[in-house]
Amino acid sequence: MKEKYGCKHSRLKGSTGEDYDGARVHEMYELDNKGVLQSMEKYAWKAIIVEGQIEEYKRRHDNLWDEMKDVLKEAGICNYTIWNVGNELFGYYECELGVEHATKVQRESDVVKRWDEYMKDILVMEMDPETGAQPLLRQVFSYR
Repeated sequence: MKEKYGCKHSRLKGSTGEDYDGARVHEMYELDNKGVLQSMEKYAWKAIIVEGQIEEYKRRHDNLWDEMKDVLKEAGICNYTIWNVGNELFGYYECELGVEHATKVQRESDVVKRWDEYMKDILVMEMDPETGAQPLLRQVFSYR
């Protein structure tokens, strides 16, 4: 039985092992059955925002549909952030149930299909034809 310290729980462990308030944790972990901290799987993506549409992009995400939040929860997605520079976006999230589960839930979701349709006028996003999600970025560095 794994004891989790992550997105669903109030007691969290940071990368140095101290307890943190949930809003401040950048790395989430879970304890395996031997009490060893294991890092959650992470997912990162990139996209291009149509010129002049960053404020509209932010507005739509500020009003994220409740049903989309439910899909993210079902997918085990947590600690989700999206960053912007110029017309580029970089998204990052952690997967409580693994990347494979998160991509499967999103790929099969009618809500995600509607969201993608809703966003296509302001977003240029390469999609992986196999997963139906943004291509997974390769991690090239990690510091703990």
